[in-house]
This record gives sequence, structure tokens and C-alpha cells, in this order.
Amino acid sequence: MRRSSSGSERPSRTSSRRVRRLVTPAAPRLSYIRAPAEIVAPRPFAVGEIAETVARYPHAGALLPAMGYGQAQVRDLEATLARAAQGGVEAVAIGTPVDLGRLVRIPVPSTRVRYELEVRGPVTLSSVLEPVLRAAASRPPAELAAAAP
Repeated sequence: MRRSSSGSERPSRTSSRRVRRLVTPAAPRLSYIRAPAEIVAPRPFAVGEIAETVARYPHAGALLPAMGYGQAQVRDLEATLARAAQGGVEAVAIGTPVDLGRLVRIPVPSTRVRYELEVRGPVTLSSVLEPVLRAAASRPPAELAAAAP
């Protein structure tokens, strides 16, 4: 069992106005935001490798994907953030271990989220993979081959 908590290095000011926020992974829980917030999906703003990643992992929902931060990805992330700002996004909640503000220009106010994870009980690689392997074993080989990237 895992328990996590989150917080913010710079909490938002109290406001009655709804703020449109773009969110990076590990920051989806916005309980620390004092102002009402709307989480904005990154898909309409995504550029280049960010757009490819958003399309490839639709289950990520309204999270802007965190990636390896190579030159092309940093350029695409910066362009995506600029397009989001032009599209009405007013703030970014950053939930990656990397301080994105040091890598890219973020054209709107941002909040860096911190979190802690406490693992309770025995967690092993086999206990994590067991449900995945069981599900894969029940699928026909042709279906597995078709699903491979």
C-alpha cells in the first residue's frame, strides 16, 4: 500500500476567480490550491514530441507528459507551454522532480509541487508485475503482437 502527500513551494493566493491550469505528472491532486482551478488538457496545445506522447498515452488525460528533456523535447515543451498561455492557460502546476522553470521559459505563473511517497508493506517486482503478466497470459499471441509498439 502506498500513501502520498503533496504540497506546494509557492501556494496560489486566495481568489474567487477560477484559474485555468496546465498540470505536469505527479501534480494532478490540486488540493493545495486555494483558488478555484480548472485543469486544462494539453492536447490542443501540444507540439512535436509532446503531441506524439499525448497521442500515444491518452489515458494520461489532462496531464502534460514529463519526458527525458533532450533538446527537441525541451524545445517542444516550451512551445507547448507558449501555445497553452496563448490559449488561455493562466498557470502551470509542475509535479516533476526536475525544476522545469530552470529548463524552459514558462510564460505564465507556475507552482512547483512537492510530494512524498511512503511504501507500506512488502512491494516486490514480482508483486507489481504479477497482475500484468496474468492479464497478458490470458490474451491470444496475435493480439499481443498487434498491441506491441
